[in-house]
Amino acid sequence: PSRETTIDNLLQGAPRQPLSIVLGLVKRETRFTSKHPAKEIISKIEEAAGPLGFKVKRQNYK
Repeated sequence: PSRETTIDNLLQGAPRQPLSIVLGLVKRETRFTSKHPAKEIISKIEEAAGPLGFKVKRQNYK
């Protein structure tokens, strides 16, 4: 039998949690409303976040 450690082996018997939490990753989301178009808001966020080293992920929602 192989002694390879896989994520399945590590998580065996662990309480069911999102994988990002188990692996120590943090996913943050923020939602808000505005009178301005989403495209304009995202562009401004990208302008401000880029020089600080942050990445902005665009997703097309209805």
